[in-house]
Amino acid sequence: MRAVVACTIALALVTGKASAEVRIRTSESGPVLAVDPVAQGIWTPRGAADLYTINPQGDALGDGAPSQSTVGGELVAAWQRPLTHSIVVLQATSAESSTSIEVAVGENTGTPIVRRLGSATLVIWQRGVDAEVMAVAVGGGNVGSAVSIVPGRLLDVYEIRNTLSFVAFDAVRRELAIGTMPTGWIPSPIPVPITRVLLLRTAGLAPLELAPPPEFVASPDTWRPCVEEHGDDVLLAWRAGRSVLGRVVLNATGVEGANEFYRSPNGACPALLNAARRH
Repeated sequence: MRAVVACTIALALVTGKASAEVRIRTSESGPVLAVDPVAQGIWTPRGAADLYTINPQGDALGDGAPSQSTVGGELVAAWQRPLTHSIVVLQATSAESSTSIEVAVGENTGTPIVRRLGSATLVIWQRGVDAEVMAVAVGGGNVGSAVSIVPGRLLDVYEIRNTLSFVAFDAVRRELAIGTMPTGWIPSPIPVPITRVLLLRTAGLAPLELAPPPEFVASPDTWRPCVEEHGDDVLLAWRAGRSVLGRVVLNATGVEGANEFYRSPNGACPALLNAARRH
């Protein structure tokens, strides 16, 4: 079985030192990035840069923190470079040899996400605050063309068997846009199937919510679903109005239960998820 390492680097601050560094090292699964950050940044070398030092000018360029995934002996890492409106993608098959390329992305927000899908690795990022979720396929020293995955603001990416589920928030339409990407996905020209899920039921059968409650605003911080992950599926549940529950189940084939609403007591995530399990 191929060992898999996939993580977004947590930036634990190390006090009392004037510099940090990112170095490429060898692990059981292949090359990985080791990050030793401090309050001043994460990229500046502690001493002279050498073969294993990655992006020593990163702090001066304003680069963000890296995300990385190592599968089958191949490392793919990515980080934001706001100065040039790009994302830097690094690939390596050993600690002694790595290559990097800048991918122009225009307006992007936050740390990119790195996920494995089949024989390729995807680098995923948010274009604009609420515009769309983008991705490039990376592998074998190549970087594909950037393509749009789902519209809206990315909330999360879930790995379910051999698929990736992208959950984004559409602030204008008050919907979730959920894209299901199978292992055999080809970046272009085949689009990712998208399911649109209403966050409020405003027509049809009861229960209805004709207008959002006053505290409901067009913000993912308000609409963000509660999540319960299982091996073969992911349950999303949210407060869809006063005493109204919305819920869907994500699985390897797509989305189940879209635009179904139920009566439910108000409450925090444990109560919502408990109610969602009963339907």
